[in-house]
Amino acid sequence: MSQEELAHAAELSQDQISEIENAKHSTTLDNIQRLAFALGVAVAELLDEPRG
Repeated sequence: MSQEELAHAAELSQDQISEIENAKHSTTLDNIQRLAFALGVAVAELLDEPRG
């Protein structure tokens, strides 16, 4: 999914998506919920530490 597609699905701007993705901007719980819904995942999955 492109940033543009995600922004549209989450009702956020593409600039917001880019800033969140690059850790240049913190975001609200509401925006995290929007992103999770748009991606079809649970909020907890977005907040989980990557395992490796």
